Amino acid sequence: MQYREMVEVASDGICTLDLNGVLTSVNAALEALLGVPREQLLGRSLLPFADGADQPRMRSQLDAAAGGSPRRCECLFTRADGARRLVSVSLSPLRVAERVTGVLGVARDVTDERARAAALERVEAGYTRLVESAEDAIATLDEEGNLTSVNCALERTTGRRRDRLVGTHFTELVRPAERATLWRAFVNSLGGERQRSEVRFTHRDGRAGVATVLSAPVVERGRITGVLAIARDVTEERALIEQVVRREKPAALGEMIGGVAHEINTPLTGILAFSQILMARTEEGDARQAAASIAHEAKRAARIVGQLLTFARQNPPERMRTDVNQVVRETLAVRRLALESQGIEVATDLDPRLPVTWADAFQLQQVFVNLLANAEQALSGRSGVRLITVRSRREADRLVVAVQDSGDGIAPEHIVHIFNPFYTTKPRGIGTGLGLSISHGIVREHDGSLRVHSEPGQGATFEVVLPLVSPRESVKSPGGTSVVHGEHTDHR
Repeated sequence: MQYREMVEVASDGICTLDLNGVLTSVNAALEALLGVPREQLLGRSLLPFADGADQPRMRSQLDAAAGGSPRRCECLFTRADGARRLVSVSLSPLRVAERVTGVLGVARDVTDERARAAALERVEAGYTRLVESAEDAIATLDEEGNLTSVNCALERTTGRRRDRLVGTHFTELVRPAERATLWRAFVNSLGGERQRSEVRFTHRDGRAGVATVLSAPVVERGRITGVLAIARDVTEERALIEQVVRREKPAALGEMIGGVAHEINTPLTGILAFSQILMARTEEGDARQAAASIAHEAKRAARIVGQLLTFARQNPPERMRTDVNQVVRETLAVRRLALESQGIEVATDLDPRLPVTWADAFQLQQVFVNLLANAEQALSGRSGVRLITVRSRREADRLVVAVQDSGDGIAPEHIVHIFNPFYTTKPRGIGTGLGLSISHGIVREHDGSLRVHSEPGQGATFEVVLPLVSPRESVKSPGGTSVVHGEHTDHR
């Protein structure tokens, strides 16, 4: 009686069948599964309820159970209302005195279960595709820090196959100096915290790289069982940011310098004026010499302020027909006497066939003055040959003016900074570190470049490279501007 009640309340369909597969007893759950009242089921074969394609397999499983061998199979059953359900059927032999007299059948509707499993598989397959196609390196780690799974991106980055990565401790993938940082992040993630770290690593081709690593705890059944780590290579991104910062910094610096220079000019004007008054009212002697020193230093400070304002200048160059050779000759005429008084010889090799170009002659003269001053400083106090050579030549559609000195040259660690504002290798109090930076800016405004070549002990050569733009190619537009090789330049 007790077992009968258990069978009746069971959620699985339970039945007994004779050796031919005819139902001899059924419970309420099987009635509900097949959609047929119990009295209409008894005496009927179970086989017709199975899908036509599944009936031969169902028949063979019944025969096997009737022969004494338990069987299990899944078949599509068609209910009385036409609905089709996937049913898992377990068939076991019923024995009386060691003889098989029938079959016990247990049927479970697994339609929804299989649908959920299939949906879950599709979701998991989707996640797998996402993880495998991600550009970021993704991995899971156990509580010891060993990799338990990795994606393709981590394989590409490390140059190791997946089977060689799984089981590896994550600290082996980064530089020794970065391991402590990652280990702290790993421990904190095991403690339930999300962490963000930045580490340096080495690409498979040997290049140095920078990566940001996000780590988070993996929680299963309410317990942290490991860590999920996502690493993004930001090497190129950082390089681009640094380029933008370097490009924007001079503009911001120039704006600040312009404001400061104007503020300094006002007191300088007063100092210079009062020093000149003192000189006019003071007899020869120490007092007059002191006033002259004040005036001299005020003028020197004013020149430095002028350089600062030139550096801060954002206006486009005022271009005109320019003979670059003539600009060089005029610059040398101004500086030659001062150079020769210091025992510095000046040699020129100017190409007489150098064509006229479209440029700002006054700005170019400032460039050549700065380069000559730089060469002069390189030869100051030097024994032996003290020579500055200025050459000009044409290279295809470019004009090149080179200023070469016979000094000691520039150390490699200084060359990379040579055009930075305020960077100077000169002794304290000599020079402002703006000359080459200003020259570089002027040449760049002309769509050219300022190059430097130097080896220790072999002197230095600065080359001003300018585009050759024929004045005849400048055409006035209706707005009063000139278009030169696609460049718009206001007429002033």
